[in-house]
Amino acid sequence: SPRASVETEITPKTTLDEIISTTKTSTVVLASSKRVIEDLYIRLSENCEQQGITLLCQGFGGGQSRIQAEFALAREPKILVTTPLNYENYVLPQESVDTFVLQALPFDHPSHPVISERVKQYQDPFEEYSLPRMLLKVFRLLKTFLRHAKKKSTFILLDPRITTKPYGKVVTSFLSKILPSTMTNTFPIQQQLL
Repeated sequence: SPRASVETEITPKTTLDEIISTTKTSTVVLASSKRVIEDLYIRLSENCEQQGITLLCQGFGGGQSRIQAEFALAREPKILVTTPLNYENYVLPQESVDTFVLQALPFDHPSHPVISERVKQYQDPFEEYSLPRMLLKVFRLLKTFLRHAKKKSTFILLDPRITTKPYGKVVTSFLSKILPSTMTNTFPIQQQLL
């Protein structure tokens, strides 16, 4: 597949509402939970319809196959909202997505029974298990996005923790390695993705 030029923005003060209500392109939004998706759908579906924006949300309007087909056929502007776990399984046409939005870094929920047992095996569970596992998920999500990305597209990370938590520097460094170029926390940068 050809190289994609992806502008990367780390904009923790932007909201999903702003992105959804102002989109003019093909956008995929990864919301942090099904509850967030439900809330977005309830609050924004009527407004999107009035603006001519096709809003396709996980759990509303059919299963994954139907949503994939509707996204492929819909005219721009169109938005697909799903969770990170589901997005990895989406099959969308190549060069069909302009903007990819990650609302929150995809950490595992610490109270999940399997996770809570696994972290007991580590001296520093966050640094040795949770953070590397989240970085692997981000890598897989970006790899999936690249299968769908147009030649010029945008990746937006909204999670405010990227600028407020010490591990934000680790995430930024990781992103700069998988999106080869120098990257900062505050400025959009053109990235050449393999």
